Amino acid sequence: MVLFRGDAGTIKLPLGREIDGIFTSPPYLGLIDYHDQHKYAYNLFNFREYPEAEIGSPTKNGNWNNKKENYKNDIIAVLKNMKKYMKTGAKIFIAVNDKHNLYPEIAEKCNFKIMDIFHRPVLMRTGRDNNKFSESIYFFINEE
Repeated sequence: MVLFRGDAGTIKLPLGREIDGIFTSPPYLGLIDYHDQHKYAYNLFNFREYPEAEIGSPTKNGNWNNKKENYKNDIIAVLKNMKKYMKTGAKIFIAVNDKHNLYPEIAEKCNFKIMDIFHRPVLMRTGRDNNKFSESIYFFINEE
């Protein structure tokens, strides 16, 4: 296994179209301040923080419609960048809280076919609040 550190929307990998599949859980739009929640990891590994680059941050300025549009565009940029390294037919599983129904459009813009959507409640949380929510796991296929 090889670890690459960088911005998933722009990182250049030393790979051809080798990736068979991806399983990811991108930030949930407006729910968690990931930089604050994972501050210990930045300190532990001596990583520089980039809170201004966080996708879907609840603390970024802007109105709600702009936040949704920015989130959608940022996720599309990441997936299109990763697509450069995926085989045709690669499987993509994305666990998200898609209460705004953004992922069907994201899939369309990336030319991914939605194969299935699995829904589940999130019952055990490590966050500081007790707000209940559910998440969806989208199963896409890379059609190109």
